[in-house]
Amino acid sequence: MKIAQICYSGLGGHSGVVFPLISADFENKHDWSIGFVGNTPMLKDFKNRCENLNIQYEQFEFNSGMPFAQWVNLFFWLKKIKPDSIICHNPTFIIPCKIYSLLFQRKLVGVEHTNNKLKRNREWLFTYLSLLFSNAVVVLTSSYKDELKNFFLGFVKESKISIIANGIAIELFPRVIDRSDRVIANKILKVGMAARFSNTKRQDLLIEMLRIIKQSNPEFNIQLSLAGDGPELEKAKCTVENENLTPFITFEGLLNEAELAKWYGTLDIYAHASSGETLSISLLQAMSCGLPIIASDVDGISNLLHQEEDYGLCIENDPLCFVDAVMNVSKNYQEAQSVGMKASIIVKKNYSNRGMLENYLSLL
Repeated sequence: MKIAQICYSGLGGHSGVVFPLISADFENKHDWSIGFVGNTPMLKDFKNRCENLNIQYEQFEFNSGMPFAQWVNLFFWLKKIKPDSIICHNPTFIIPCKIYSLLFQRKLVGVEHTNNKLKRNREWLFTYLSLLFSNAVVVLTSSYKDELKNFFLGFVKESKISIIANGIAIELFPRVIDRSDRVIANKILKVGMAARFSNTKRQDLLIEMLRIIKQSNPEFNIQLSLAGDGPELEKAKCTVENENLTPFITFEGLLNEAELAKWYGTLDIYAHASSGETLSISLLQAMSCGLPIIASDVDGISNLLHQEEDYGLCIENDPLCFVDAVMNVSKNYQEAQSVGMKASIIVKKNYSNRGMLENYLSLL
């Protein structure tokens, strides 16, 4: 089967699903292609991964507003490569995908990645169009499905909505059995977060957390490592410099998947501060590595970390709460690590990219 995926051209949750879906096709049974859309240039890492995997790709970049011209370009690209099925991860481009699927009788699956509470009116419009035009729409959690049903009460077919959790290449993020000896030996606690620097991610809370710790407990040896890129990065760097925190905070930049795997191995605690998530790939990767996790108590995080058992600590989006949580975890590190071990087991059981691929193929 020839499958085209349409996804955002910059850093975000789309690529964390698109590439794991392809890498899960171990036997190369399917012919994959990717259309990268967005108002940001296509990441160099995406180009390298496409070339290494021998994946046909095209970029559709627009500056701002409604990307009508790129809708046309995307349609003619699809017409040229002739996919049997389309997985559209960006609802903004659902219309050209629908026109192609209608004209050539091909399957179209839409995917919802954006947290419903963070959507603007325009995004809700395209969510509705995706529900209207797609053969099936994938959501990541049951609560997300319920939110859509309640918002579009009576206007959507529930049978169209399928729940498929994000999956990761778990073999790339192996569990570290015991970090406690390293923490004791190094006498340094390294805390990290991997995410796009955007207005919905709260790296600023972690920076303020570290400032408070250094002010109140200067003898406590803590380092903060922030991986990622984005529009809020320079603002974060300025804050760090103005607060004289440069010796204690490292900006790792944009890391590819292999580099991320190594980076997680250097951490003692994974912290994830956010205004809201759907199903965070970074959290799944950290869980797979067995890291103790401290994260915001918001939609998309609390329901992931609190299931049959607790797989991490969820706290209020307040720097003082993060301070208390980090200090408590450092004092009870072995207990926190045992929670991380349980998280690693559940990820391998329920969030593998192989299982995700099988579920998507069942829709196509």
